Amino acid sequence: MGKPPSFPNKIELMERRLDILEFIVLARAYEMDPRDLLERVMKAVPEKPDF
Repeated sequence: MGKPPSFPNKIELMERRLDILEFIVLARAYEMDPRDLLERVMKAVPEKPDF
């Protein structure tokens, strides 16, 4: 992705959010279909997030 190693780490620790284009690039970097990954994320997010 051309990003420093701290980039995915901050995402994994939920210290940083992704925009949609970064999400697609990151999913592909992990050899995942962005649509499938988005479905998994949507299932994990509560209906009424607390933010």
